[in-house]
Amino acid sequence: MVNISVLMPVRNGEAYLNNSIFDITQNIRENDEVIVIDDGSTDGTWKLLSQWASTDQRVKIFKGSGKGLVSSLNFGINQAQNNWIARFDVDDKYSKNRLTLQRASIDDSTVLIFSDYAFWSKERKNLGVIPSAVDFRAVPVSLLTSQRTPHPVALFSKTVFLEAGGYRKEDFPAEDISLWLRMSRMGQIKTVPKILLNYQLNSTSVSGKKYKVAKDLTQKLIKDIGIHVDTLHKLCDDWEEVIDSYDQYDFVHERRILLAKDFYAAIQYGFIPLEIERKVRKIIFSALTSFYAVPAIIKLMNERKARNNYRKRYFRS
Repeated sequence: MVNISVLMPVRNGEAYLNNSIFDITQNIRENDEVIVIDDGSTDGTWKLLSQWASTDQRVKIFKGSGKGLVSSLNFGINQAQNNWIARFDVDDKYSKNRLTLQRASIDDSTVLIFSDYAFWSKERKNLGVIPSAVDFRAVPVSLLTSQRTPHPVALFSKTVFLEAGGYRKEDFPAEDISLWLRMSRMGQIKTVPKILLNYQLNSTSVSGKKYKVAKDLTQKLIKDIGIHVDTLHKLCDDWEEVIDSYDQYDFVHERRILLAKDFYAAIQYGFIPLEIERKVRKIIFSALTSFYAVPAIIKLMNERKARNNYRKRYFRS
């Protein structure tokens, strides 16, 4: 069985840490390890971490350099003894079987694994679910909409991470999408079609405080790095097989709509070769005009509107 190194950078996470410790402890096994980097906390974070480490030998805590998230992430991965790295964030909630399900998806061809996830407000209001692309032929294309591969639930190979160049400081605060795009050329990316992450929209988090900056930089990185054209050809050829496979999962119609949206993003970015563009447009049209499309589209739009309204109310760019 594959051993995992949990990686969690934290700064001033005292309010969330007890819940985070509970979630992580439920997920890890005897030979896993937990690496936590406290990057300049001024609250009681370090005291709580020290208490945790004193009662669980799998937990290793470090003082960060104060140089920010990217430095903390790269430092933590360098400390990891295991090849598979599981990201956790202190202010999010996780299913107790997150790592069990993701661990079961690991094979020799896999480099990166995500899952479905749900958005929640700080007040515990549900702000919608983002169903993942699941299939290794579809997940790389879903990177182009940059929403279906959330950083806090990523499980990835340390070996491939290092070969891809790791997190790059110049890509912050979109360091994750840059890494995923580079890793997508080095092996298969999969997702677990279950909600394993409850992602909190938090205006004080890095993603909350730098939401607009991250969004703009993400678009630039996608344009600069892109995805391999063979990926688009393969998904186009196998479209019906991938779409039919969603029948066995929850959110079947939402997955189909979002995959069509991913293909449309590929057209907008100019990644679709001319020889398959006509076929891709037919695929998109078919997905958006199916009998079940309208309710799924309305549901996704309403959830997105709720999130945007929440950000406008509480977040700063």
